[in-house]
Amino acid sequence: MYKNPTNRPTDQPTNPPTQQPNILYMLVVGLIWVLVWGAFSSYGPGYVLSDKFLKSMFNFLNGIRAYAPFLAVFFALIIFVGKKGRANLNFKKPTIYLILYALVGLIASLLSTQGVDAFYWGFLYICVPLTGLLLTGSGESLEEAKYLLNANWVMIFLFVFYLSLGPLRPYIVGHPLPGFMYFPGGVARITQNGVGRYAGIAVLIALSRFRQRSSKRNRVFWIFMLAFSLNLLSLSQSRAALLGFAGGVAVILFSLQFSWFAFFAPIFAFIIYLSGFLWGSRGSLQELFSLTGRVSKQWIPGFHLFEKSPFIGYGFQADRFMLEGIHMHNAFFHSLVQSGILGAIFFVAAIYGIWFIVLKKNLIKKVADISNPDNIILSESLAILLFLTLRSFFESTAAFYGADLFLLVPALLYIYSYSETKDLSIILKA
Repeated sequence: MYKNPTNRPTDQPTNPPTQQPNILYMLVVGLIWVLVWGAFSSYGPGYVLSDKFLKSMFNFLNGIRAYAPFLAVFFALIIFVGKKGRANLNFKKPTIYLILYALVGLIASLLSTQGVDAFYWGFLYICVPLTGLLLTGSGESLEEAKYLLNANWVMIFLFVFYLSLGPLRPYIVGHPLPGFMYFPGGVARITQNGVGRYAGIAVLIALSRFRQRSSKRNRVFWIFMLAFSLNLLSLSQSRAALLGFAGGVAVILFSLQFSWFAFFAPIFAFIIYLSGFLWGSRGSLQELFSLTGRVSKQWIPGFHLFEKSPFIGYGFQADRFMLEGIHMHNAFFHSLVQSGILGAIFFVAAIYGIWFIVLKKNLIKKVADISNPDNIILSESLAILLFLTLRSFFESTAAFYGADLFLLVPALLYIYSYSETKDLSIILKA
């Protein structure tokens, strides 16, 4: 456990002062990234052709948001071109592998029973890593990746506040959540697993920001966010989210002083025990570790579909379109069904290959030693990466267009950009 030293030797190398961000540019980049979220839980591409589309402004906005990610790419391209001499697409970034994975899936969509819809979801998928790649395509890619991360945190906190103060008020005493929760007007719906994902990540960010030496007002805000998020996480009873949370919070706690660790660790351990074991599994170890439903009803049918087109799969949403609505609930199996062995290689290279960089650069071990302000963002990015990696074994993390992908791409970009900074040898000085 790391404790910041009170006296630092005067001859120790220091990092250059952090450049003040351009507030307007930061807001523009953040808003463009929010457009990537636009089609999340939308009514799909065909809603603009329905009779309801033009009946109200709400229906109109709800229909066109299905195409918001395409606008994100357009505006990101304008930003990229405007950088002129500073523009630089680094094709070593892990997001490139996500784009290649999606391209294989698009080709495979020709084999889908619902080709038009499969192409739509495939192009939506490409919009996410492509937008991130364009927005961070300059010499300030580390700072720009930070803007994307902050835009994500705003979205997460809005979800947490709404769910806590809105549809979940009847359940704050500990009753199980309903299967689906809806936003106003049915604009989107969230499952229990979705609630657990947002709540778990919100806890990680709130805990990370609370440890900063900020004003009392800010600390009060983060305390309330911790309380809201922990309550939602416990109510979700999502085993995948709790597993990811356990890994992510370990990264955050690793960089805290021992007194903080001693205070928070028992609280988090109790919440995991209460929600995952006592409530979610009814106190049964057999039920806690049971995968019977996933294996027999999802993974085996998915494997049989993969056998029919092992090289390139059957395109995006193949499990939903060709297996009567079955969802894989495993990122690797999902990638195999959608894009076969070829696409799965690219997917694994992006999702799990980033850990090779993390381990090679020794980022997890050194994160507590970083005196640079970017320490906070790096630890959060690593925590989110571990959260989503662990979750991917039981959910289709980032294998299709959805919130996991929105959360993963900026974390990948930040970790990679951080590992490529020229002063890394100074930053990681013990």
